[in-house]
Amino acid sequence: GRLTVNPSRDWSLSASYAYLASPDALSPNESERRMGASILETQAFGRAGTWSSALIYGANTHAGERRVSNSALAESDLNLDGTNAVFVRLEYVNKTAADLDVAGTPPDRRFDLGSAVLGYVRTIAWAGRVSVGIGGRASLDFVPDALRAYYGSARPVGVAVFLRVRSSRAGRT
Repeated sequence: GRLTVNPSRDWSLSASYAYLASPDALSPNESERRMGASILETQAFGRAGTWSSALIYGANTHAGERRVSNSALAESDLNLDGTNAVFVRLEYVNKTAADLDVAGTPPDRRFDLGSAVLGYVRTIAWAGRVSVGIGGRASLDFVPDALRAYYGSARPVGVAVFLRVRSSRAGRT
């Protein structure tokens, strides 16, 4: 079930809970419980921009386990003028060695992983209700020393350039 409350046009609050019988085809005898909560907010910024932010929490427990696998996300997107946007994303997740397919490690051993992303995107064209943008992002990841051999570093860095194609109900904004 999910409960969502929108106390104003700019805010949305949501909480959910689910019991999933046999969600994984590789482990058909395992059931899972999922819980989640989110806070979403958008406000006007300047003359033509918007500032949208989200805080999201999720948790899973497998049948027979007492430990909870947690995840959290904080994300913010500052659309400066309808053409230029800057975004930031912070993520945390707790995963088992089995989830990560780490060989030679007890499958129930848990690892805390994190990521920080900073990016920019510029809309370069509109065709009716479709926009095309080009952007880039840089990431800094945080992995425990026990996984350093798999990632090559305890603080892997990534850079990406991308093309974004997006549909809008309202057309150009």
